[in-house]
Amino acid sequence: NISKLEPFKEIDDLCICFYGGEPLLKTRTIYKIMDMFPNAKYCFQTNATLLKTVKLDYLLRVDTILCSIDGRPEITNRCRGQGTYERIMENVAYIKSVGFKNDIVARMTVSVEQQGDIYEEVMHLIKIGFPHVHWQLDCNWDTPDKQRIEEWCKWVMRVTILALHVLLMSSNDSYEKTIQFSQLLLSQEFSIVS
Repeated sequence: NISKLEPFKEIDDLCICFYGGEPLLKTRTIYKIMDMFPNAKYCFQTNATLLKTVKLDYLLRVDTILCSIDGRPEITNRCRGQGTYERIMENVAYIKSVGFKNDIVARMTVSVEQQGDIYEEVMHLIKIGFPHVHWQLDCNWDTPDKQRIEEWCKWVMRVTILALHVLLMSSNDSYEKTIQFSQLLLSQEFSIVS
């Protein structure tokens, strides 16, 4: 019942992000909300496989699209299903071809199961045209406690070393490309801050 959103009409700088599961399965609801808040800023966090289904006039009103893509084709397809990488790239090319000029972010999940190399995956996404890459660590919360914690701690140490490599070896141009740490924030002295 979107009428419950009425009080938010009072907010001048409203930003609405559609995410959770796959928001583009509910485009009719998205359209109603966008009609209700014509001056809001909008964000989609999506697996990007349904971008072609969004009506153009609504698509062009979106400020940021975060696409769930984990790096090279073999890495993305390993965890997200065969052909997913190709479908994402096809949809991203499509939205650019129809005039989408706003921010498109590669939203990368890094996990032990992927067996990828964070540096290689991030650099691949930058090379293929994503101006921003946001990545987060998958903490594997469905694994038994003791095993999960031991494996995760070992993996975090490897990830931290790789992340430091990215930071130390990047040129100034690469800093223009955004690499966010969702789970770890490193200080300049390379100690874990949070």
